[in-house]
Amino acid sequence: MAQISLIKVPRQMYSPRVEAKLRSGSGIQDILSVLNRDGVEELFDDFHGDSVGHKFFEVTGTGTATYAASKAVLTTTAADRKTTGLTSNTGWTAGQGCMVQARFMCTRTDNKIFFGFANAEGGADEGVFNNYDAPSFTTATNVIGFGYADADDETEYTLPAYSAFSATSTIYDGSTPAATKISLAGYGAANASNDVSTVTLPNDTYTVNGTPFEADQLIGQILHVPALPTANVIQRHMKIHDNTTSVITGHWMENGLPPNQNLSYSWGNGPLTSATLGLAVPVASEYHTFTVKLTPALEAHFYIDGLEMCVLPKAVTASTTSLLPIIECTSSSATASVLTVDYIQVLQSRRA
Repeated sequence: MAQISLIKVPRQMYSPRVEAKLRSGSGIQDILSVLNRDGVEELFDDFHGDSVGHKFFEVTGTGTATYAASKAVLTTTAADRKTTGLTSNTGWTAGQGCMVQARFMCTRTDNKIFFGFANAEGGADEGVFNNYDAPSFTTATNVIGFGYADADDETEYTLPAYSAFSATSTIYDGSTPAATKISLAGYGAANASNDVSTVTLPNDTYTVNGTPFEADQLIGQILHVPALPTANVIQRHMKIHDNTTSVITGHWMENGLPPNQNLSYSWGNGPLTSATLGLAVPVASEYHTFTVKLTPALEAHFYIDGLEMCVLPKAVTASTTSLLPIIECTSSSATASVLTVDYIQVLQSRRA
């Protein structure tokens, strides 16, 4: 066991939970299988003096991408709707359990950002998306990733928190919307009908302000209501039985108790409070790590800083659909934005 305690976790894979498993000896085979290059295809760039085009190349756009001080610096043109970013080759597939992870920050938050997989680049200076509000895509037909947009002059780009996107996700009633979008931070305060005095146990409904969901999209998943220590409010979770675009029905999982009154609701498992939307809302010049993981069953799992935020079923057309990793930023004003990428890692099971 003393030898196990000396194992160093690669920086791009580090988390306290992983380190604890390593030091205790549990999960050691998992980490060794990832490090076994005979079983894993990997594309990793920490930008140590590499030139653009060595592993990743610039997306189509008028911005610039440079490598400096072990980081990729992506700078948009100082004009509205100008794109900069990095991408690589196709060949990443759900059938091989592909994953893309990056740690990045942006100097401004009045822009639009996309990170994840797509089966094609976007148009010049448009990016993968041409509309975030009602998701549509410039050229790609398979898109799985995080999207954010705060663009006061572009209504179709307004998206005040990171959302999970899929161009093809089949929802639980069997239908396939034109595109799936799940907010990872919620759209507002809880409705008054969530007052503790009005609920019926063990089943309960939770009414949402706004219409961020497709009907039946969330069945079987978890609604997270955050803890507010200053207000003596404990964390709650609801197992979702049904949902419309504005009402979620489920069973409260902590001793059957309902949520407390006047809370903001949230989606996923992010550490949110009523005062802030937490990880899902970008803060200028603040690094976070984002991960998109596809499974052979075509599920897409979304993580921020190692916390799983949501799962989208059947998020890609087929297990053999060839995807490329993309990270990009598009300006929404006449001021340049700088997206700084600490590293990008892409992994999947080896094909031969």
